[in-house]
Amino acid sequence: IRATIFDKTYKFIPKIPFRQYETFDITKKIHITENFYLPFILELNWFLEYKPIQKIYTKEEAAELANFRYLNKYKNILQKGVQIIEKDVKIDTNDKLCIVGGSVTLRVPVTTKVPVIIPETSMKLSVEGEH
Repeated sequence: IRATIFDKTYKFIPKIPFRQYETFDITKKIHITENFYLPFILELNWFLEYKPIQKIYTKEEAAELANFRYLNKYKNILQKGVQIIEKDVKIDTNDKLCIVGGSVTLRVPVTTKVPVIIPETSMKLSVEGEH
């Protein structure tokens, strides 16, 4: 977890209990209206453990499986209004390994818009001299 207030950054680095893991980071600029941002940035980090399984694939099978897993990882969040702003993901295969690496920048809505209904009001106005 990292928090930035004005130009000062505070970090909390937890002990990661996994030998092999993936990291997921979300950075949020805090704002109170759509265009009024506070001088506060919050970065959250998740660590997801995985256990490797050895299996032999052809280069094509490995690339197809890696692409499938990559796309499924983002499928659910894209359905919730999250936008991919930038992605730099590469799938490299050689005779022994298939490696997926890179970064994806997402735009995540921090707030939810709720319609506000203002009830009609009636007021009695009196003009000076009339009663």
